[in-house]
Amino acid sequence: MIRWSLVLFFAVAVGSTAFGQEAPRWKFTAGGELRYEVVQQTTFNVDAQQAGTFASNASQTTDVLWRIDSVDEAGTMTATQVIERIRVSITQAEGLELVYDSDEDDAPAGLSAMLMPMFDLLLDNEVTVVVTSRGEVKEVKLPEEMEGRLASIPATRPMSSLITGAGLQRVAQQIALLLPTEGEDSASRKMVIDNRVLGNLQGELTWKAAGTEGDVHKFEPTIQLSVQPNEQAEEDPYLPVKPLDEPKITEQSVTGAAEFDAAVGKLTKSKLELQLTLTGKLLNSKVQSKVKQTVEVTAK
Repeated sequence: MIRWSLVLFFAVAVGSTAFGQEAPRWKFTAGGELRYEVVQQTTFNVDAQQAGTFASNASQTTDVLWRIDSVDEAGTMTATQVIERIRVSITQAEGLELVYDSDEDDAPAGLSAMLMPMFDLLLDNEVTVVVTSRGEVKEVKLPEEMEGRLASIPATRPMSSLITGAGLQRVAQQIALLLPTEGEDSASRKMVIDNRVLGNLQGELTWKAAGTEGDVHKFEPTIQLSVQPNEQAEEDPYLPVKPLDEPKITEQSVTGAAEFDAAVGKLTKSKLELQLTLTGKLLNSKVQSKVKQTVEVTAK
């Protein structure tokens, strides 16, 4: 079942969003650098009736560097996004465990070794990101050979959403807090999450102004998601489990906070905790899945 947890873990990710009058803006400087640590923790509890229950805890810490190559007159930056370090830990009640740290010298073994090509792609390739002064991620451009190499790694294909263009765009969106237009007190970002097992999650994440302390603007999140069956995953021979039939979100909630320093023009920290309860059918059995995911972003 650990491969199921990997499918869910790498496929679920959320981005960030934010303000009002004299709204703050990102202040990018050509030749400058921004570093962030993104920590994602995910807990799954699945009740599949006759098939039994399943629980998994997973965490991923990613160190991200933006090297700012240029900034236009409107304040939009073109930068090189570099993944400097990855740490992954996944444990299950059955005692199965995966631990990986890209800074460790020891060669990984077992499932960690199978995932090495995927992690190597993240660490070896630099992608281009274009972000406006409002925090809109306008473009994420991968090196031409990157997606071709990904397609040649069938063992990691079910967990590969992190290193597609959409996956790397989500990494950028987790960092790039979207700021509101003048006169507004909130901003929303569309979310489209293609989860091979749970389904296609779609909706909006909104950050609303929640006060200021000096130059620091604070925001609180709201979210609204819906889910549709993942029909394409049905034909995927590398998927370890079939996608849910008739998926439905029965409960959803989000808490958290974000802080943006208007003086320096960057996000200082954010925390987003999403909880979902989904139901569906798998092999004619009713399945209930409870997902709790926390994403914390901290400037370094």
